[in-house]
Amino acid sequence: MKVHLNQIPEGETLYIEGEESVAALGLEEAGVVPVSPLHYSLDVGVSDGGLFATGSIKLRARFQCVSCLEDFEA
Repeated sequence: MKVHLNQIPEGETLYIEGEESVAALGLEEAGVVPVSPLHYSLDVGVSDGGLFATGSIKLRARFQCVSCLEDFEA
């Protein structure tokens, strides 16, 4: 997801919601297997020259326990 600063109304926030592919995150390199797309629901704004985002980002993924080596999802 990309947000251009010109999309954000001055003094307000921009609500964005959707799904993104997780391919660009490189999670497989860390041994994490995504089992869903990345879901996001965010309010994005500008304050004192800085960009901020509040809301939620969710992703279901498969991991391997380092103790028992069993796979689990979270």
